[in-house]
This record gives sequence, C-alpha cells and structure tokens, in this order.
Amino acid sequence: MKMKKLGKMINVFCLFGLLGMTNGHAFLFPASAATAYNLSSPIPSEASLSHVIQGRQSYSGQHIMWRDNEGQINIINSFGGADVAGNEKAYIHYINTFTGTHALVEGGACSFGRQGKMAYDPIHNKFYWSGEYCNRTLGGSFNEFDPVTMTNTVIATGVGQWWTALSMVMGADNKIYFIPMDADGQGSHVFSYDPAIGASSWTDYGVFYGPSNGISPGLYVDSQYIYVAWQQNIAPNNYHLMIHSIGSGSWSEHDFGDGLSATGLRFFIERNTGKWYLNRTTSSGTTNYWPENGGANFISGGVLSANAAEEWVAKWNCAVTMGYGDYSVFNTAYDYDMNWDYAMPNPGNTESKVYYGPHSSWNYPDSGFSTSTLDYTGPWYDLAVNTVVPHSGESEFYGIGESITDYNYGNETKDYVYMRNLPSVYHSMKVPASASPLNTEEVYISGYANQFWRWNPSEPWSTSNPKALSFPEHMNYRVFADYDAEGKIWLGGNMCGATAGCVDYGSVAWYDPETEQKGEMFQGVWTGGNPPATGNGIKYTNLAMSNNRTKVVVSSNDGKLTVINALTKTIEGTYNLGKKAFMVEVDNDRVLGITKDGDPSQAFLFRPSTRTMITSPQAIGVSGQTFGSADGSSARRVFKLEKGPDGYAWLFVDKKIYRVHPTTLAFEHIATDSGDSNKLIWAENKKDLLLYGRVSPSVFSNLLTPSIEYLFADLNNDDSVNATDFNIFKLDFQKLAASLTNPKSDIDGDGQATVKDVGIMMSNWNN
Repeated sequence: MKMKKLGKMINVFCLFGLLGMTNGHAFLFPASAATAYNLSSPIPSEASLSHVIQGRQSYSGQHIMWRDNEGQINIINSFGGADVAGNEKAYIHYINTFTGTHALVEGGACSFGRQGKMAYDPIHNKFYWSGEYCNRTLGGSFNEFDPVTMTNTVIATGVGQWWTALSMVMGADNKIYFIPMDADGQGSHVFSYDPAIGASSWTDYGVFYGPSNGISPGLYVDSQYIYVAWQQNIAPNNYHLMIHSIGSGSWSEHDFGDGLSATGLRFFIERNTGKWYLNRTTSSGTTNYWPENGGANFISGGVLSANAAEEWVAKWNCAVTMGYGDYSVFNTAYDYDMNWDYAMPNPGNTESKVYYGPHSSWNYPDSGFSTSTLDYTGPWYDLAVNTVVPHSGESEFYGIGESITDYNYGNETKDYVYMRNLPSVYHSMKVPASASPLNTEEVYISGYANQFWRWNPSEPWSTSNPKALSFPEHMNYRVFADYDAEGKIWLGGNMCGATAGCVDYGSVAWYDPETEQKGEMFQGVWTGGNPPATGNGIKYTNLAMSNNRTKVVVSSNDGKLTVINALTKTIEGTYNLGKKAFMVEVDNDRVLGITKDGDPSQAFLFRPSTRTMITSPQAIGVSGQTFGSADGSSARRVFKLEKGPDGYAWLFVDKKIYRVHPTTLAFEHIATDSGDSNKLIWAENKKDLLLYGRVSPSVFSNLLTPSIEYLFADLNNDDSVNATDFNIFKLDFQKLAASLTNPKSDIDGDGQATVKDVGIMMSNWNN
C-alpha cells in the first residue's frame, strides 16, 4: 500500500509504470522539464483581503476555579482584551457551580492576566485580576469581580504610568498587592488596594528597583513587610530581593552576606507548614530562606515544596491555567473538573459553552457534568491570520488563527469552521488525498505550546476532529511540518522561545497517520534542560523534503545539514555547512537554501543523495533582511522558502518579494508588499500569490500565467496537468484527430495523439 501511494503521488517514472503500456508502447519521460508558468507582465497590483478571521482573541484566555467560604466552587473562563490595539475589553464567563447562576460580564482593558496575576479574597468574597497583553500607551487595568452581583469594577488604570501585569498577591493584612510593568521608563511600582475601604485606598509604594522592569517578579507580603524577588532584564540578569515596610519607609535591597550574585530567586510554599520560603541559586549552589522581620533568614534544614496546585491555592486562593494548559489541575486542587473546548465564541457560533462537574462523576463528554451556555453577540474584531491553507477551488483557502474560516478571496466571502481555541498557531500543512489513509485532504496545524493537530475538513468539527497529537519529546514550539512519500508526517520544533533561562534544543519527530506510530530522530542526542543544560543544546532550524519525498534534510544551529532517509527513518549522513539555513527543494535532488548567519545572507544548492554541494554558498546580491526580519528564536518561526509553480524559490527580503532562480541562484525583485506580512504561499490555482501573517492578508492575482502548452496539456481544464489528464489521453493514444474522445488530446495540433503530445504533457506536469 505504501509503495503504491509513493508511485501515485510523486515519482513520474513509477506513475507511468503503474499505468502500464498503451497500444504496445511503454512511456518513459523526464521527471522535470520546461516551466509551465511564466511571470505576468505587467506585475498585477496587490489587493488587501478584509475580514478573513473575525472573533475575539483567546491566546491569553484564562480558566480559573476557586472555593468560597461556603464551600461552593466558582469558575471563570475569559476571552478577548488584546484583540487589536490591546485596549479592548476582556470578557468573563462566570459560573457558580452550586446554584448554576452564570453571567457573561465585560471586564476592564487588556486580556485577563494569567497565573500569579490574580487573587481570590476569601475575607470579602471578591476576585481580583489584572490586565495582560495591554497597550503600552493606553495602559492596563486592575479589576474587582463580585461573584454575588456578577459585576466587574475597574479599580485603577495605568494610563501613562503602567500597563501589563507582572504579579499580584493577597497580603497577610488582607490587602491586595500588585506589580505591573512600567510605561514611563522609570521602573516598576508596587501598588496596594484595601477591599474594606475601596478605591480611595489605592496606594503607590513607588519604584522598587528602577529604571529596569523586573522579569516576572515574585511578590510576598506578611503583616509588616513587602518582599519582591525579581530578575533584572539587563545584563548580567541577576536576581535581587527588595523589601519595603507596609505603610511607610523606602525600598532597600537585602544583603545575603556572602558576596555572591543570585542566578535564581523564587518564592515557594513549604508543604508541611504552608509557609512561604525563598529559594536562592548562586554559583555555590541552592539555599533556602524564610522571608520574615524585614529580612531573609537562612533555613538550615530541608524544606518540602508543595506541588503546583497546592502552591497556587496557597498563594492566590485559586487554581488557574491558560487555554492550552492542563485540564487536570482543577481535579488536583478541588476534586473538580471543567472543559472549555467550546468556551470561545465567534461570529459563526456565538455560544460560549463550558462543561463542569465534580471529579467523582466526571465522564466528559458522555455524562457526569453540567453545562453553562451563554451568548456573546459582539463586538467582533478582525484577527491575525497566522497561517493559510489553499484548497480546492479557484480562489479559496482556510485562514487559520484564533479560529478557522473557509475564505473565498474571489468574492471576499467566508464560512466559519467552528473551532476550539487555537492559541499561538505557527504553521499548517495540507496533505493531499493521495497521501492520506483517509483518502481525503487533511490539514495539520502546529503551534505553542507543544500543540499539533490533525484535522479532516470533510468531517464535522468534534472533540476528536481535529485530533491532538503528542510526541515523546515535549517541544513548546512546533514550527514546521511536511509529509513523505509514504504519507508519514515529519515535524520540527524547538523547546524554547525567548523565555529567560530556558536552554533551547530541537526535535525532529515523525508520525504515521495510518498506524498512529510516532517517534523522534534525535531523542537523547539533541538534549537540553531548563536549566542546566544536560547536552549540547542543538536547535532545529528547518526541514526540507527532497528526492521524491523520500529524504528529509535538516538544518540545525550547529551548522550541519543532516540527511534522513524518510522511508527507513535512519540518518544517512551530514554535511558541514557551517551555518543554519532555511530550505526548499526546487527540483529532484536539488535543495535550495538561504542562510541567516552573518551578513549578508548566502544562497546554495545542495544534493541530498550524495550530501554534496551543487553550488557552494554565495552572497545573495541584495541588501535587507531575508525572510523579512532579523534572526531570532521568535522571528524564525515564520522563516520559510516557498517553491512557486514557475520552479523558483520565493521569499521576502525586508518588505520586498523576490524569486530565486533554481540553478543560477539569482535574486529577482518582483514586488513590494504594501502591508506587514511575513509569509507567502501559492494559491491552489497556481497563479495567485497570497501574503499573510497579519490581520489583513493580501493577494497578487494572476502573478503567474500558464504557458500556452500548459493550457493545451490540461485536458480536463482543472488548472493541473497530472495523472487524470494522462488517463484521458490514454484513451486517444495514436488515434487521428477525427476519432479522438477528447479533441484536446492532440496537444500539438498535428492531427494525431502521439508520443510528442505525451512529451508536451510531461514537460508541463505539475502534480
């Protein structure tokens, strides 16, 4: 079955071998020949595509649970707030699980802050939260939610002074303490709020260490002092403990007395006592301290840390996870469960639906739960289109971001594909029906954190469609996927993004959709840690399928190109390029690559079968940032070369669109993007170039024009020259024009369907 699929999909020689002989003649034709598409002249203008994806932002949606003083479980699911400019309002889907009362409540500006940026106050039965992913100019918000009245009150806004939240905690004095990021360049402040008094109690304790903002500062408050443990965000990025007395005084840094700089400083909860303690890491090892009496007292004995759920409940009186987080945390914390797969509304389905129930009866999705369904009617915003999947039709694609739409850019209409939350999508890839065990087009979608889905668009959306896939190694950033000649999926990823202290390393995984088997190519070889590093920290850069999809070429940050036999899943060998590269196969056994190490970038042609250079790296001859931006762990998630129907490799250089000649490597400037896209892909009709990676994608329609020969060789007029056309031709082979079943079989117009016509067909073969 697998070799049949290989022949049907890819290899022209095998294809005609499988089709057999016609009238005693065997066909053997070259696998590649003349270009079937040519650049249009003049270059068409760029057209913006409006309203491709509309909805509300969910990538920082929070899912929260707490137990009040009456023992009742309360739930919040949030969405929105950072949709466009960062000053839109967050929405709160609140549920009292005991009474069943629920409400959809508008909150303050920015998205709902994540773990550590909220706190439940059991004394006054109020829930406090702060905005995250805010607009620096417009400022953030500090909010009080009342579960009795189901209302939200904005207590303070940070216009001109502070914006996105960093930390929040309830002090031993029953006040709420809060650290946001500064917006004025003076440094982060600590604020306090007394729920017993109200808005007039808002107190500014000033900058605790300016002008640098702390990176994720830890915050603890006893009955007399405020303690802030933070990492400076400028070199050498050391940690500091700052202390301020409650009510009056000034900030001072605690001296630990050993002359050592801290490379780690974090508050934990001690399991046996429930007390807060400070864990400090230096070049001499790790030590623990009790924060008390305005100082930090060394703990000579051992401490036993609480687990994550215990710590969250002890620190913030609630349990919380983000949209792509752990469903089980609520069971651990409160013996309760909830599911928010359908909490996110969009214009195609305005319901926000949450399932919840005690763990003892929880059997989701079949039984043992209650349901809260609330209707959200707007406002809606145009959201980013992170990735695009062209599919059948003259001008259609799936636009993928916060949700999925089936978009027709010919008339700018769309159908909503109902979607669970899809936070931080980076890449998508279509597998044709010929390569799928389901015999239908499938789409694979990847992103943060460690997310990878298999989606069958021909089937209804459900809890198992798309199907979430996991792999032996956890990779936060799954950024590239492609399929091989047997239909296996190859997936590249990295552990870290820009996370401070994370030792990055890469992964190349494979998945067989027919057998559900999966594995890793470099598990135990490309290793890392967080921290410390336990291996060489090799990072994956890019994958390229080659040699009729039988080989995978991997570029990594150690400068090597590794060639993998995709059929046997074995490493054939390496080539020491000395730089990392981003690649695409432009012809059989010819991989074109662009490097990003050094200035300027270089281009090369690589032959995977022999692991040798066809054309050694050479300067690209144009100035600017290839792939549209400088290299970096975040930026390179969108670096991708795209092979065009004309046989060239296409890419951005700054905002300019270039194509690269497949043999000479000459760069040709085609057009300049009028927007801020960073990725491009060819439409299904092979004539239109789609630009995306921003809120409004755009298109250069008819940028390529089919050759006259190509139009003649397309016997069934479906914009492809492939096995379907050849099967039509077989019926007419060696017949005279007057006897042809399909008059177009006489491609060259000489009065008969002959081997010459097959040669023309083969020279324009493109599927």
